[in-house]
Amino acid sequence: MKVPAFTFTWTRFAAGALLLYAALVALAFTEGWTRRTSAGPQGTSSFSQAEQGDVANARKNYASVKQVKASPAGQPLGDVQKYEKIASLTQRTSAFESDKTKIEVAIAGHQGIVQLERGTGLPGRRILSLGIGIPPDKFDAFIAAARAIGKTVLITTVKNDKTNDYLQLRAKRTTLEKARTALDALQGTGGSVDERIHVQNQLTEIEEKIQDLGVSLGDFDSQNELCTVKLTLEEAVPLARASVLHVLVEALARAAFVYVGIAAGFALLMAGAWAGLAVIARIRQLMAEKGA
Repeated sequence: MKVPAFTFTWTRFAAGALLLYAALVALAFTEGWTRRTSAGPQGTSSFSQAEQGDVANARKNYASVKQVKASPAGQPLGDVQKYEKIASLTQRTSAFESDKTKIEVAIAGHQGIVQLERGTGLPGRRILSLGIGIPPDKFDAFIAAARAIGKTVLITTVKNDKTNDYLQLRAKRTTLEKARTALDALQGTGGSVDERIHVQNQLTEIEEKIQDLGVSLGDFDSQNELCTVKLTLEEAVPLARASVLHVLVEALARAAFVYVGIAAGFALLMAGAWAGLAVIARIRQLMAEKGA
């Protein structure tokens, strides 16, 4: 069976060009309608690096749970295990002010403490970042209440065992207290002025270290027990639906712009090909004249 050869005609060329333009219009129309009739993300979905550091430096939150077993290092834990529990939660809302108020009510209702607050953005794209300390026994209830406000787009929970850190701080303080007692006894035995000054300087340095350890250990005290919630409230206001005609006009304009670019590129390509063929023909002509 003989396959008919393709013959170029201006009618076929025009039909192909028209189909290409129609495809470009359809693609631009679909993209434009989707973009205008849906509300995309309006901000970040979690704390920024700077905000992460601010939350970490605001206050270390620790909690405890009854524990009877010994640690892997063989150290007795007594009846308490110390841990750090952190949740990251991002809620998206179109009713920013009212949902912000609901979050404040939820924090107060669960005996929480706002340790960091940062607001950014303009109306329609506002972001509220909160670092909240929540009592351990109310942690899960607060997460459930916060998730009921707006739409949850991110949630993570991390629990880190801090028992060894707590025991090491306690051991350091015990060692320093023993050293202070020994220096107090040494100071009472007399000695030269230089010796007494040296002992007093050592006592001052030890007292400062004990005070610093007392602050660190104070974070582990039962009255300070809290878990951390990094809560982000994003404002995402849906865009108004555009009319079909408006989107179609934009699609026609965008498609025409792309089409002109394609046509210009094709014209340049053809011009280059024509110039190349002309040069080759001239070279052949010169070689033929030279050979003659």
